[in-house]
Amino acid sequence: MRFSHSRVSTFVQCPYKFKLRYVDGITTIEDPKPDDPLVIGKAMHMGIEEGIPAAVKWYSEQFTVLNDLHIHEIIKLEILLPKVRNLIDYDTATFELEIETDDFNGFIDLIVKNSDGTVDVFDFKYSNNVDNYLESEQLHIYKHYLEKINQVKVGRLGYIFIPKVFIRQKKTEDMYQFRRRLIQTLHDSKVRVMEIIYDQQKVDQFFQNISSIQVAVDYPKNPTKLCDWCDYQEHCMKGIDYMLILPKNERVQVDKETAPVLWLYGLPFSGKTTFANQAPDVLHLNTDGNVKYVDGARIIIRDEIKVNGRIKETVFAWQMIKDAVETLCVGQHDFKTIVIDLVEDLLENCRIYMYDKLSITHEADAGYGKGYDMVRTEFLPQIRRLTNAGYGVILISHEVISEITKRNGEKVTTIKPNLQDKYANKIAGMVDIVGRVIIEEDDSRWLKFKTDNIQFGGGRLNFGTDKVELDYNKFMDLYRTAKPETGTRLSEPVIPQELTGEVSSESVSEVTSAEVTSPVQEDKPKRRSRRAV
Repeated sequence: MRFSHSRVSTFVQCPYKFKLRYVDGITTIEDPKPDDPLVIGKAMHMGIEEGIPAAVKWYSEQFTVLNDLHIHEIIKLEILLPKVRNLIDYDTATFELEIETDDFNGFIDLIVKNSDGTVDVFDFKYSNNVDNYLESEQLHIYKHYLEKINQVKVGRLGYIFIPKVFIRQKKTEDMYQFRRRLIQTLHDSKVRVMEIIYDQQKVDQFFQNISSIQVAVDYPKNPTKLCDWCDYQEHCMKGIDYMLILPKNERVQVDKETAPVLWLYGLPFSGKTTFANQAPDVLHLNTDGNVKYVDGARIIIRDEIKVNGRIKETVFAWQMIKDAVETLCVGQHDFKTIVIDLVEDLLENCRIYMYDKLSITHEADAGYGKGYDMVRTEFLPQIRRLTNAGYGVILISHEVISEITKRNGEKVTTIKPNLQDKYANKIAGMVDIVGRVIIEEDDSRWLKFKTDNIQFGGGRLNFGTDKVELDYNKFMDLYRTAKPETGTRLSEPVIPQELTGEVSSESVSEVTSAEVTSPVQEDKPKRRSRRAV
């Protein structure tokens, strides 16, 4: 095994996490938030090396739909990156130098060549946790290997700390007022360059830890407060495992006769339920009671009160859904198409169910982030289980028109399903096609799956056209001729022009010191050819 600082640090922090990631090779499902440390960290590095426009463009491409929270992170990039770039002499700087031996691999963020032939080594950190990084072994290890492999004398070692700014919009603030306060706070923040003194004992400790890894047989769990940020928390603490028995290594025939998994959204009374009812052997799991005018089999999802003598018992709507999904997945029925109408109602039913289970009245009552997480982990696995059951599935939602506020106050309209982004992005990854139902001026109705930049939508197939008449049979005729489209993404909203350009020097206050931490791992892909020192 080739070691790196991040691998060894993972073993020291939690041997079980090391085993899952590096011994078993178990990966996790990514769900990047607007302030995801890995996404922001890479954007910071890209902006330092290639400029602010490249960083903003790359950051925006990591998300299917941008909202105000993403714009806030873009504002942070635009104001913080010039502060870092102003500290660097690009004529003497080398970025992302790879150190590679038979047993070690690492990437040095920044090397500065000095006139006397020595070099200075720096690492970018987008963090406020300065003391923790100052005690790290990372730069000491880099100096050891750089002098040993590259035969170059290392002078200074240091970190460039970029400050993380955490402020939230007050109830008394509108968006304009909040962003003014955010921008002022960012201008007031300081990027700090902090040097450290080389310590051979830290290098010796690094090699002792490697020796411990090489003889390790057991990998015990090490529960700490850091578990809340671990990618393997559900697997480790709850025993949730999404791994399957591996199939035979052979190509499979693409089935174009089984209906795909669709997610349709549009205005009320636009024909979504009627379209779904045209599917073969359909079962409607309906929440809003609008199936009275279609003839498909249905289960009305609602809370029910059962009376047994003087005892009243509530059967929650979400429990009905769980029972229905369980029965459908068993497979002892002849339904071929399952319709969920409406998805957002199911989420609300799930919330009410969890409120009763946790004896709370709102997610926030369960503690910071805990209630929201428990609702999410209750809701999404049931949807995923149904979409993976092998049936044709049609999810139905209403559409909602929202706005993104530019920095100049101008509004950008977006159209998307009536579901919070963190749920919408997850569900979009479970389906084959996300389509919007539209009504033209002549009252003709269409299913539009190639949307423009302000509408949520897209899919995994190339249909050769951007819409089809809202008729299930015509849609299936088109579906059978569609081809897989590699590299397909859900369409993204327009990125305002002023959010993609580099901040002018006049807009950024002069920096005298700084404060940054970028969560960069050594085991990261190469982005460019490496330059030798």
